[in-house]
Amino acid sequence: MPRRSGFILLVFITCYSFWSHAQPETIKSKLILGILGAQIDGDQLGGFDKPGLVAGMAMEMKIAKRFSVQPEIVYNQKGARSNSKSLYFAIIRLSYINLNGVVNLYLRDNIALQGGLSYGVLFRAKADGGGGFIDASKVYKKGDLGYLVGIDYRFTPKTSVNIRLEYSLGSINEIVPQYNNALLFTLRFIMGK
Repeated sequence: MPRRSGFILLVFITCYSFWSHAQPETIKSKLILGILGAQIDGDQLGGFDKPGLVAGMAMEMKIAKRFSVQPEIVYNQKGARSNSKSLYFAIIRLSYINLNGVVNLYLRDNIALQGGLSYGVLFRAKADGGGGFIDASKVYKKGDLGYLVGIDYRFTPKTSVNIRLEYSLGSINEIVPQYNNALLFTLRFIMGK
């Protein structure tokens, strides 16, 4: 597990170094920071009750006047949490590094609709059923392929707010059908000139 985390950190630093120095007019690097509300569909715990952090970077490349592609590498904390209406207590914490391929369709210069695919690499899984957190990495699959849809609104020349839904295309659980379902709220900061 430490080797995988070290490798992911190395990829993250390498990508950021490349993105921050390769800045032609048609390429914008972005820093991503935010929060998400998550649930696992199929676990009998309803609602986006599991908060999590979102942090990463993106590189947007214009391919036409109204279209751009945007690869992203993002850390996010998904999972589920029981609420006061649940029949039992549970917290599931799933930490992923997501590699996202996003297509932006600009409706106006500062508003873009987004769609794409996401592949999450699970590097930590913990669960608590009332007796404390235990390792749950054998229960959850190491990869999570999903789709994403969202909208990005740039309110200053270098800052935008992004709202996005991410959903699994296949089960994330090795035993029963379960699916990540997350609603993300992020700020994006354009780096460089």
